[in-house]
Amino acid sequence: MAKIGKKGQVSIEFMLLVVMMLIYGHFLITNHVEPSELAINDTAQAAQTRIAAERIANSIKEVSASFGDAKKTVHINMPSDSELICNPPEMNFNVLEEDSVSIKYSGVVNAGTSFTCLPGSGVNLKGPYSVEIIKTGSGTNVIFNG
Repeated sequence: MAKIGKKGQVSIEFMLLVVMMLIYGHFLITNHVEPSELAINDTAQAAQTRIAAERIANSIKEVSASFGDAKKTVHINMPSDSELICNPPEMNFNVLEEDSVSIKYSGVVNAGTSFTCLPGSGVNLKGPYSVEIIKTGSGTNVIFNG
């Protein structure tokens, strides 16, 4: 009888040891994965914002280079906590911290030509936007429609 009780005690001690190792492993992995996940999300948000600015700048170049009057519509999706600033001949963009004030990442895309942004400067665009680039005899206008 004593022999069976000893085996049971060893089995329970082994199970407790495995459970403690699993709990330790969970906390170890969680503490290392969460910061990496945040960094990946920040990088993706910066890339998405930069791509939107590049699409607008490239469309401005295309429309400005065409002969006569021209119009092109670009559809973009701006991530939350990002802003696109119309600053001819450039498109500036910022990815903001969660407080929506501090800048986490910023960049500039040059359109290579002069243009006018209507209405305003396109700051704090969030979500899907339709951007119209219209060239007439008086110049190139960029219109943000949310």
